[in-house]
Amino acid sequence: IAWFFLRKTIVNVFPDSGIHHFTLSILNFFEATIIYIGKSVIPVQQSVMPLLQNTSISPGIITLSLIGFLIIRFGVRNKAVAIFGFAWFLLYICIPVWAAATNNSEHYEHRLYTSLIGVLIIVSQVNLKVNKKPAVYLFAALVTIYSFKTISRYPIYENAMSFTIAGTNEAPSNSMLYMLLGNQYDLLKEYSKAVSCYTKAIALKPGNTDYYARRFASYTYLEDYGHALDDCNKGISLLSDQHTLNSSKLVETKGLYYLSRSMTHFRLAHFQLASDDLQEAIKLQCNDIPLDYPA
Repeated sequence: IAWFFLRKTIVNVFPDSGIHHFTLSILNFFEATIIYIGKSVIPVQQSVMPLLQNTSISPGIITLSLIGFLIIRFGVRNKAVAIFGFAWFLLYICIPVWAAATNNSEHYEHRLYTSLIGVLIIVSQVNLKVNKKPAVYLFAALVTIYSFKTISRYPIYENAMSFTIAGTNEAPSNSMLYMLLGNQYDLLKEYSKAVSCYTKAIALKPGNTDYYARRFASYTYLEDYGHALDDCNKGISLLSDQHTLNSSKLVETKGLYYLSRSMTHFRLAHFQLASDDLQEAIKLQCNDIPLDYPA
């Protein structure tokens, strides 16, 4: 019970009650935890919005094997401290990892900042007996490698465009990144590229009505009203079966779709259809109807 309410204060999203979904979440949780262990030691496969399906578990297995070998081969100085380090790692990583695992969302690497201390505590307790000079060289080499890796990723965070392009390259299964990249092209008025990005986002998550709305806007700027109308029809169809939005949000989104379809019909000289959709938008209390809209 305590765990349930602690998680609720952090992420107000709950997993599906189905046994299959819960079992899958458990498997995702353990896989993600191993991946985090790997990334805490081996700086590879870094991503701005990493998903499990785009991340290999191999570095985690290698890291676990290495730590296990060192502990078995050399033993630990203080078992209590080593257990404390393990508990520290789990304490700070388990809640965000479980939240992402239950929703199949991103496993952000910044979650390692606090939990990494636990890994360092465990490693510090390995009873290694090495000469001081080689240890200093090894430490300097590790600092150099990690620093180089950090600096090499600076350009990714230079601006929104570099961030989203890197994201789609590093996590090509993340639909939201394609949507964000499409938004950047929209801002640059490169609407054909925006349409391409939104299309990729839709292919990955065809039930997201927001993606159709954004692609509709780009098609409208391109004066491709036929495809714009198709996106309106699809959005309205999806909203008719939508159960995840609360009622007020559903009504608002549906009203905007009817208004968008009305304006598209008007541009195509489908005046009666434009008038019919406008009436539907009014019934749904859409507040975005232009005062000079003639339909």
